[in-house]
Amino acid sequence: MFKLALLLPLIVGTFGQTPTRCCYSHKFDGVLMEVGASLPLGSSTPTILDATNEISYDFDEKLMWLNRSQVNPVNGNRETIIILRRYHESKEYIVQNGQCYSQTINPDSLTPPCVPDSFHYGGSFTIGSGTNSVNVNNWRGNINGTTFAINVQASDCTPVSESLYGIIEQANTVMTYVFANLKPTLAHPDRFHQQAVCAHAIPIHGAGKRDLEEMIANIHSHLVPFIL
Repeated sequence: MFKLALLLPLIVGTFGQTPTRCCYSHKFDGVLMEVGASLPLGSSTPTILDATNEISYDFDEKLMWLNRSQVNPVNGNRETIIILRRYHESKEYIVQNGQCYSQTINPDSLTPPCVPDSFHYGGSFTIGSGTNSVNVNNWRGNINGTTFAINVQASDCTPVSESLYGIIEQANTVMTYVFANLKPTLAHPDRFHQQAVCAHAIPIHGAGKRDLEEMIANIHSHLVPFIL
């Protein structure tokens, strides 16, 4: 959950007793908005990252679904892809332009929606003002050389925002995520069903879709540790 200069709510900080690390619901629907940039090492041309993800997540059943709308950094057009991860089957399905691709994933790579044990408390804050304010706890830490800051609601651990910066996949990267419309339920469990078009999914690594491979790898490397 991140804070960039373009996301500057009124924040009032308070510091006191360290709260207990917390977890959000193991099952939820919501929207994950992300914006940022990456600059490959040795390059002077950054790639702008701008995407909105509808998400359904079920940690207990080891399932995740993303409907991702993102700006193509080459042509500026907005593209949509659907990603279904069935961790219990070690499979991921990617649907783009009516075609389904698949690849093997690590079944143990799904993490619980919790503040990582290694993160340190960074203070409590009020975002917004008046009746529209939200009290959040800030947590900060480092994962594999990347620095993270997470804000969660103090009352129930609902994720609010997350930010990261560091070298990811050989690129200097900064990202901000904002969580919206989160509900601790699954209103659309059918999202986890394999689409009919994926009955004959094409292995992505043998499809000659290097651009799609790179895009999916980029999504994987930037997914927030709080939930993914």
